[in-house]
Amino acid sequence: MKWVNMKLLADGYVHRKDLPWASLQSMAWARVGRSIDVTDNEIILPGNVAAFPALPGTYAFTQPDDFGRVKAFKQGDVQLMAQDIQAFEAKNWQGAFFCVTGTSILTRTATAAVLTYGAIPADMAADDDETVMAKRYPDAMIKALLVEGATFMQDFEQVEVYTKQFNQAIDEANSNSAWQRQTPGRAPNIMGGP
Repeated sequence: MKWVNMKLLADGYVHRKDLPWASLQSMAWARVGRSIDVTDNEIILPGNVAAFPALPGTYAFTQPDDFGRVKAFKQGDVQLMAQDIQAFEAKNWQGAFFCVTGTSILTRTATAAVLTYGAIPADMAADDDETVMAKRYPDAMIKALLVEGATFMQDFEQVEVYTKQFNQAIDEANSNSAWQRQTPGRAPNIMGGP
């Protein structure tokens, strides 16, 4: 869905034409990027880790600017498992664990890493702009925008309604993506699809 159509549709939902949709979209797209589990926004990023001075014996992989959430984190041939920061720090576990904190992904080994993450969709500036996510998941994108619009208007009843609709759209997208990956004869859309 093109940005101009998304704004017109959002105006129709809230019955107002004065909301700053362009300012609200960054928050809306971040909501989508943190929630959706599809291959269309998946990025694989190799990189090095650097010493993390706040925790001796810990190394940090810096998150990219469009980071939404970790899908996988690997060092060498080892797939690391997620751990919360308290357990990561308190137990001082070595080996196959990582945690996300601030703008870093922490690990206990100095080996080069590969991060697979869900990216936050890019903002759309011009009316004719259209992202892959807006094209393939317009319902999730518009509902995220409506959540932010209702929050901006401080219409908390509508925030609840749009949040529920957003969660339903995300659940549907995630279920369809999982079905595609698991169903024989259905090829997954690797790295952005056809």
